[in-house]
Amino acid sequence: MKQPGLLVLLLLGFSTGAIAQVQNVVPPSGFAAPTVPSPTTPPAQPAAPTTAAPAPGLTFYRAHDPTEGAFAVDVPRGWQVEGGTARLSAVDVRHWVRLWSPDQQIFAFRGDSTLGAFMLPSQLTEMANMREGSVYQGPAGAMVIRRYLPGVDFVRFYLGGAQARCPGLRIVDQESFHQSSQQLTDELNRLFGGMARFRIDAGAVDFTCGTSGTVGSVTATTMLTQVTGAASPPIWVVLDLSGFVAPVARVPEAAEVVARLQSSFRYDPTWAAGQEQTTQQVSGILQSTQDSISRTISQTWQQRSRSLDGVFGRGAEARRGTVTIDDPVTGRRTIANSHRYYWTNPQGQIVGTDTDATPGPTYRPLRIVTP
Repeated sequence: MKQPGLLVLLLLGFSTGAIAQVQNVVPPSGFAAPTVPSPTTPPAQPAAPTTAAPAPGLTFYRAHDPTEGAFAVDVPRGWQVEGGTARLSAVDVRHWVRLWSPDQQIFAFRGDSTLGAFMLPSQLTEMANMREGSVYQGPAGAMVIRRYLPGVDFVRFYLGGAQARCPGLRIVDQESFHQSSQQLTDELNRLFGGMARFRIDAGAVDFTCGTSGTVGSVTATTMLTQVTGAASPPIWVVLDLSGFVAPVARVPEAAEVVARLQSSFRYDPTWAAGQEQTTQQVSGILQSTQDSISRTISQTWQQRSRSLDGVFGRGAEARRGTVTIDDPVTGRRTIANSHRYYWTNPQGQIVGTDTDATPGPTYRPLRIVTP
């Protein structure tokens, strides 16, 4: 049996990572191709669908990782495809796929080759004079010292530097997937049998790009890991990252493409089993965990594609700088949109906050009206 720490490092090495560099979130026209080769040319016939029926006009083929043969995934026929495996060390392995529609109006992605791992700040890192934002060189590769960010918080962090790619970026909605996150947490803790403890948090953030009519949505699944009995600080990574940017009228098409990326992603068994110091047990844990995450996020994308029109309807209000709120006592009204939550007291005073914590004992929440 390998050491528990190695099992965790191997699992972390197969993840997409967590150092946020957002240069490629919203590619501009003529976005430069990376040095990693693109997945293989499509076969003569599309691969059989592995999910619900695609949007009208979409057919898919099976593309394979051109660098290490580590994975295969379904991509739309006729779309520009880039992707592969970036290996920074024996266990720091990053898989990524980027897609552009033939008219360059839709950008979709899964994974990010710029993403690595984070280590929580601790007494040990402080004693070593390593403040938050410092880089620690550990056995799994370089890790940035940073507090843990659950899925939604990580996406907001990830989008924080995307203004150059998405001028006027404004977040219009967010959602944490508490139930599925807990299910994944329980499954991973069961698979590792007490050798390590995990926490998984998945969530999504929807945004608009100014008044251009371009919108986007990104989901992230973050994982915090503590090896049982280890003195080293916990490590966290982004276990899954996917999203799109598209004209608002083509949101269902973009969401379907991302859902297909998630549901069809598969590691190559020979590649997984052949990794340095990898055991079949770890390979099985890897695929089982990835299958669970892909299945959960794919279902989430399919479900959310039916509700994003309403979300981006609220985005239209956001672009006007207003929001409609409903009070059972005084009725509906439109106010300036400057906060995520709104409250009122018996005197009729309205207060906005950015958290769901009440501003005072006499305040009651106001409902934001969905278009």
